[in-house]
Amino acid sequence: MITCTSAWTLAECSKRRYGGSMKPPAALCLLLLMACRSAAPAADSAPAGGSDAGTDGADATDATDGADATDGSDSGQDSGQRPNPYADDPYALVDSTLILVSLDGFRHDYMERAETPNLDRIANEGLRVERLVAAFPTKTFPNHYTLATGLWPEHHGIVDNSFYAPDLGTTFSMSDAGDNRDPRFFGGEPIWITAERQGVPAGTMFWVGSEVVWPSGIQQTWAVPYDGSISYDARVDRVLYWLDQPTDAPRMLTLYFDEPDHAGHSYGPDDAHVTAAIEEVDAAVGRLIAGLEARGRLDQTDLVVVSDHGMTAIATERALYVDEVLDLDLVWIQSWGAWSNIWPRDEAHTDAILRGLRYLPHATCARREDLPEHLHFSSGERVAPLHCIADLGYTLTSSDWSDSIPDALTGGTHGYDSAETDMHGILLARGPHIQAGSRLAPVENVNVYSLLARLIEVEPAANDGSLAPWTEALRPR
Repeated sequence: MITCTSAWTLAECSKRRYGGSMKPPAALCLLLLMACRSAAPAADSAPAGGSDAGTDGADATDATDGADATDGSDSGQDSGQRPNPYADDPYALVDSTLILVSLDGFRHDYMERAETPNLDRIANEGLRVERLVAAFPTKTFPNHYTLATGLWPEHHGIVDNSFYAPDLGTTFSMSDAGDNRDPRFFGGEPIWITAERQGVPAGTMFWVGSEVVWPSGIQQTWAVPYDGSISYDARVDRVLYWLDQPTDAPRMLTLYFDEPDHAGHSYGPDDAHVTAAIEEVDAAVGRLIAGLEARGRLDQTDLVVVSDHGMTAIATERALYVDEVLDLDLVWIQSWGAWSNIWPRDEAHTDAILRGLRYLPHATCARREDLPEHLHFSSGERVAPLHCIADLGYTLTSSDWSDSIPDALTGGTHGYDSAETDMHGILLARGPHIQAGSRLAPVENVNVYSLLARLIEVEPAANDGSLAPWTEALRPR
């Protein structure tokens, strides 16, 4: 007999055998799914904060007190911690959930300089990686998409927050809504599409690449396009609301917080504002944990907390003025900062341009094919012919740029060589598939996609990473 469950989907029906019988045809599955939906109780109103994709008309503004993540009133269950019923065989937990949380710019050592009881709990009850090594360039968009796809930026094509794409004859900007929807910029397969393609419903509460409209027609079941004005509480409550749905509840979710990155840029990593931002995101993670506990779902959830990069202090006296060694009319440079990709306007001038750049102190300037191997940044049409990487704490700029935006040379920044430990982030994990008390040496973030695929038991798409770094931290099958 075919029965409806809280996460019953057409994809699940089509791939299952019931009682040893043949798999149901798609048409029958569709009728059964419609019957399940009509029989299901109405879902609570969605919490405030953005509109969903695939919500059957759920209005994002219909906030109710019942959607509070901390009281568990939606589930009608008490908030006490329960023993894990899957401790002996976590892979028998077919309805387990994965939530991937990003804390932007959370440096690997930030937990030691602030009160982070909720992050500490995840680490103590699960896994902590010594440092999560960011991909180069150590910027937000390249690294979030590497985390999602398991590909180096040179392979997935998001080579900076904004960049020139000669293969398309245009530029990409992280702030352009159209660019963020355009699949031509985004290579590889993000984990939420890997999940959906294999019948696992997914939801994205913000992530780089989550707004792409894929030509295949496969999309995550639930999604909210990026809106930085949505409060952290509302972001958490939205994720919990999706989990409460009687049908198509996601089993793989992303959740993004933009701090402590903003505070780090504005004030530098050692400032009290950064400490406050660290504690703010810890509280947001605590709200998520409390909401899962109130629903009796915490021990059924693999909670993975990552960051995309770290942060280091910069100062005006460590500015490097590229126009002092090079005629900038000879080149096109997308952006200044810790690193610059440099496109000669005339390839015939490339050697002369490089000779001039090598007079720049406190920076390494080279052709892309001569960059250090550990950067994995020597191929791909969008990787510029020339690059300058400033020494840690120094900033590449021009006289005009620094005069127009003087604040850009103070506070903090990132984007430096991925070997610099100040550029490294965090990975913490807790859940039914994670060995409690696990500690791992530094891991490159290109390997995170393979971990995520294992946690939701799907076959990963082709990628540059490996599951090998995680085996000691995973509960055996």
